[in-house]
Amino acid sequence: MCITNISKTEIISGSRDKSIKIWNFISGKCLKTFLGHTDYIVGLVKINANQFASSSSYESIKIWDISKLKETQSINQMNNYLDLNYFFKVNRTSIAIPGNDGSILIYDINKGYLIMETDYYLTTMNDVESLFFLRLNKYKVIVSTYYGGIWILNIFS
Repeated sequence: MCITNISKTEIISGSRDKSIKIWNFISGKCLKTFLGHTDYIVGLVKINANQFASSSSYESIKIWDISKLKETQSINQMNNYLDLNYFFKVNRTSIAIPGNDGSILIYDINKGYLIMETDYYLTTMNDVESLFFLRLNKYKVIVSTYYGGIWILNIFS
């Protein structure tokens, strides 16, 4: 199961039953339910006030429109190339997805296609524990590995 906040009073959850739900955490009531994944949900990211992204185990990342209660895009797994467990928001229109070869792919959700792939590769990406996005003077990614390694990388120059 995964969970993230989407407003001051609402959270979104994804679970093993393949559903995604928006909850009012004050009242405890389910406000909306999203269906469309064929495998359990492993990741959720709020993109902007009306969109979020979800990933299912080994299947796809889906972009959802909250007000219309529907899927607007699907980024399908490419021959098991993408690590869908660790995607994250870059800005209001882009998400970053690690490739199983250690690259990081930047996908523009407004344009609907890949806009960048890093030209470096982390040899330990198979051991990734988590990804974080920091904005300093440039966009940077911090990658921590299961075995204690930490990488700080520029993903935009």
